[in-house]
Amino acid sequence: MFIETKRPWWSWILLIAPCVMGFGILQLSQSLLDPDFAVVEEQNAQGEIQQRELTPTELAEEKTGQMIGIAVLSVTAVVMFWIFLSTRLFRIEASDLGIRFGYLGIWSKNFSRQEIAMIRPTECRFREFLGLGIRWGLGTKRLGYVCWFGAGVHLEITNGKKYAFSCHDPQACITALNLAREQLGPCQEND
Repeated sequence: MFIETKRPWWSWILLIAPCVMGFGILQLSQSLLDPDFAVVEEQNAQGEIQQRELTPTELAEEKTGQMIGIAVLSVTAVVMFWIFLSTRLFRIEASDLGIRFGYLGIWSKNFSRQEIAMIRPTECRFREFLGLGIRWGLGTKRLGYVCWFGAGVHLEITNGKKYAFSCHDPQACITALNLAREQLGPCQEND
Protein backbone atom coordinates (compact mmCIF):
# COMPACT_ATOMS: atom_id res chain seq x y z
CA MET A 1 0.00 0.00 0.00
CA PHE A 2 1.23 3.49 -0.90
CA ILE A 3 0.04 6.59 0.97
CA GLU A 4 1.31 10.12 0.44
CA THR A 5 -0.06 13.22 2.14
CA LYS A 6 0.92 16.80 1.43
CA ARG A 7 -0.32 20.13 2.77
CA PRO A 8 -0.18 22.62 -0.15
CA TRP A 9 1.50 25.91 0.79
CA TRP A 10 -1.00 27.96 -1.21
CA SER A 11 -4.01 26.69 0.73
CA TRP A 12 -2.90 28.85 3.67
CA ILE A 13 -3.63 31.95 1.57
CA LEU A 14 -7.23 30.77 1.50
CA LEU A 15 -7.23 30.80 5.31
CA ILE A 16 -5.52 34.16 5.74
CA ALA A 17 -7.82 35.97 3.28
CA PRO A 18 -11.07 35.32 5.23
CA CYS A 19 -9.34 36.47 8.43
CA VAL A 20 -8.38 39.74 6.75
CA MET A 21 -11.91 40.09 5.38
CA GLY A 22 -13.22 39.60 8.92
CA PHE A 23 -11.46 42.79 9.98
CA GLY A 24 -13.12 44.62 7.09
CA ILE A 25 -16.51 43.26 8.13
CA LEU A 26 -15.89 44.46 11.71
CA GLN A 27 -14.92 47.94 10.51
CA LEU A 28 -18.04 48.26 8.36
CA SER A 29 -20.22 46.95 11.20
CA GLN A 30 -18.76 49.38 13.73
CA SER A 31 -19.32 52.36 11.45
CA LEU A 32 -22.97 51.31 10.99
CA LEU A 33 -23.45 51.31 14.78
CA ASP A 34 -21.59 54.61 15.28
CA PRO A 35 -24.00 57.39 16.45
CA ASP A 36 -22.02 59.96 14.43
CA PHE A 37 -22.68 57.94 11.26
CA ALA A 38 -25.42 60.39 10.23
CA VAL A 39 -23.05 63.38 10.44
CA VAL A 40 -20.80 64.27 7.48
CA GLU A 41 -18.20 66.95 7.06
CA GLU A 42 -18.41 69.13 3.98
CA GLN A 43 -16.36 72.02 2.69
CA ASN A 44 -18.28 75.17 1.77
CA ALA A 45 -17.39 77.73 -0.91
CA GLN A 46 -15.11 79.67 1.49
CA GLY A 47 -13.11 76.51 2.26
CA GLU A 48 -14.52 76.07 5.77
CA ILE A 49 -15.37 72.60 6.96
CA GLN A 50 -18.92 72.29 8.28
CA GLN A 51 -20.81 69.36 9.71
CA ARG A 52 -24.34 68.48 8.65
CA GLU A 53 -26.68 65.59 9.26
CA LEU A 54 -27.58 63.27 6.43
CA THR A 55 -31.14 63.32 5.22
CA PRO A 56 -33.10 60.10 5.84
CA THR A 57 -32.75 59.16 2.15
CA GLU A 58 -28.99 59.75 2.17
CA LEU A 59 -28.69 57.83 5.45
CA ALA A 60 -30.65 54.87 4.03
CA GLU A 61 -28.49 54.82 0.89
CA GLU A 62 -25.28 54.93 2.94
CA LYS A 63 -26.40 52.16 5.29
CA THR A 64 -27.63 50.02 2.38
CA GLY A 65 -24.26 50.34 0.64
CA GLN A 66 -22.41 49.32 3.78
CA MET A 67 -24.75 46.37 4.44
CA ILE A 68 -24.22 45.17 0.87
CA GLY A 69 -20.45 45.45 1.46
CA ILE A 70 -20.76 43.41 4.66
CA ALA A 71 -22.84 40.75 2.87
CA VAL A 72 -20.41 40.46 -0.06
CA LEU A 73 -17.37 40.24 2.24
CA SER A 74 -19.12 37.68 4.44
CA VAL A 75 -20.13 35.40 1.56
CA THR A 76 -16.66 35.67 0.00
CA ALA A 77 -14.98 34.87 3.34
CA VAL A 78 -17.22 31.84 3.92
CA VAL A 79 -16.59 30.49 0.39
CA MET A 80 -12.81 30.97 0.72
CA PHE A 81 -12.82 29.27 4.12
CA TRP A 82 -14.80 26.33 2.66
CA ILE A 83 -12.29 26.06 -0.20
CA PHE A 84 -9.46 26.10 2.36
CA LEU A 85 -11.08 23.26 4.30
CA SER A 86 -11.51 21.30 1.07
CA THR A 87 -7.97 21.84 -0.27
CA ARG A 88 -5.87 21.90 2.88
CA LEU A 89 -4.69 18.34 2.35
CA PHE A 90 -3.61 16.51 -0.82
CA ARG A 91 -3.65 12.74 -0.48
CA ILE A 92 -2.74 9.75 -2.64
CA GLU A 93 -3.67 6.18 -1.70
CA ALA A 94 -2.74 3.25 -3.94
CA SER A 95 -3.22 -0.45 -3.19
CA ASP A 96 -4.32 -3.73 -4.77
CA LEU A 97 -7.88 -2.40 -4.77
CA GLY A 98 -7.22 0.77 -6.78
CA ILE A 99 -6.13 4.36 -6.47
CA ARG A 100 -7.52 7.49 -4.89
CA PHE A 101 -5.94 10.90 -5.32
CA GLY A 102 -6.88 14.53 -4.84
CA TYR A 103 -7.94 16.99 -2.19
CA LEU A 104 -10.23 16.30 0.76
CA GLY A 105 -13.95 16.11 0.24
CA ILE A 106 -15.54 16.32 -3.17
CA TRP A 107 -12.33 17.13 -5.05
CA SER A 108 -10.79 13.69 -5.27
CA LYS A 109 -10.90 10.81 -7.74
CA ASN A 110 -11.20 7.12 -6.97
CA PHE A 111 -10.58 4.33 -9.52
CA SER A 112 -10.45 0.55 -9.18
CA ARG A 113 -7.62 -1.45 -10.80
CA GLN A 114 -9.99 -2.63 -13.54
CA GLU A 115 -10.77 0.97 -14.57
CA ILE A 116 -7.09 1.78 -15.20
CA ALA A 117 -6.20 1.47 -18.89
CA MET A 118 -2.64 2.81 -18.54
CA ILE A 119 -0.47 4.38 -15.85
CA ARG A 120 3.07 5.76 -15.97
CA PRO A 121 5.36 8.33 -14.32
CA THR A 122 5.10 11.86 -15.70
CA GLU A 123 6.08 15.44 -14.99
CA CYS A 124 3.57 18.06 -13.82
CA ARG A 125 4.83 21.21 -15.54
CA PHE A 126 3.81 24.83 -15.25
CA ARG A 127 3.73 25.27 -19.03
CA GLU A 128 1.05 22.60 -19.27
CA PHE A 129 -1.18 23.44 -16.29
CA LEU A 130 -0.36 27.16 -15.79
CA GLY A 131 -0.69 26.94 -12.03
CA LEU A 132 -1.44 24.81 -9.00
CA GLY A 133 -4.70 23.14 -8.03
CA ILE A 134 -7.14 21.26 -10.24
CA ARG A 135 -6.21 22.32 -13.78
CA TRP A 136 -6.89 21.40 -17.40
CA GLY A 137 -3.70 20.45 -19.24
CA LEU A 138 -3.00 22.51 -22.35
CA GLY A 139 -2.25 20.26 -25.30
CA THR A 140 -2.41 17.00 -23.37
CA LYS A 141 -6.13 17.23 -22.57
CA ARG A 142 -5.67 15.72 -19.15
CA LEU A 143 -7.08 16.89 -15.85
CA GLY A 144 -4.27 17.74 -13.46
CA TYR A 145 -4.34 17.59 -9.69
CA VAL A 146 -1.20 19.67 -9.30
CA CYS A 147 0.00 20.28 -5.76
CA TRP A 148 3.60 21.06 -6.84
CA PHE A 149 5.54 21.02 -10.09
CA GLY A 150 7.76 18.08 -10.85
CA ALA A 151 7.28 14.34 -10.45
CA GLY A 152 3.81 12.93 -10.92
CA VAL A 153 1.69 10.10 -12.27
CA HIS A 154 -0.16 9.97 -15.61
CA LEU A 155 -3.33 7.90 -15.50
CA GLU A 156 -5.67 6.90 -18.33
CA ILE A 157 -9.03 5.37 -17.51
CA THR A 158 -10.89 2.83 -19.67
CA ASN A 159 -13.51 5.47 -20.58
CA GLY A 160 -10.76 7.57 -22.25
CA LYS A 161 -10.29 10.24 -19.57
CA LYS A 162 -6.73 11.23 -18.69
CA TYR A 163 -5.41 12.48 -15.37
CA ALA A 164 -2.10 13.67 -13.99
CA PHE A 165 -1.36 14.22 -10.32
CA SER A 166 1.65 15.28 -8.29
CA CYS A 167 3.48 12.48 -6.50
CA HIS A 168 6.92 12.49 -4.86
CA ASP A 169 7.52 8.80 -5.63
CA PRO A 170 5.53 7.86 -8.76
CA GLN A 171 7.22 4.47 -9.18
CA ALA A 172 6.27 3.37 -5.65
CA CYS A 173 2.69 4.54 -6.25
CA ILE A 174 2.44 2.56 -9.51
CA THR A 175 4.07 -0.52 -7.98
CA ALA A 176 1.58 -0.52 -5.07
CA LEU A 177 -1.28 -0.99 -7.56
CA ASN A 178 0.10 -4.39 -8.62
CA LEU A 179 -1.19 -3.96 -12.20
CA ALA A 180 -0.89 -6.23 -15.22
CA ARG A 181 1.95 -5.49 -17.70
CA GLU A 182 -0.42 -4.20 -20.39
CA GLN A 183 -1.69 -1.52 -17.96
CA LEU A 184 1.80 -0.15 -17.34
CA GLY A 185 2.83 2.61 -19.73
CA PRO A 186 6.32 3.48 -20.93
CA CYS A 187 8.84 4.68 -18.38
CA GLN A 188 9.43 7.85 -20.45
CA GLU A 189 6.57 10.11 -21.42
CA ASN A 190 6.16 11.06 -25.05
CA ASP A 191 3.42 13.70 -24.96
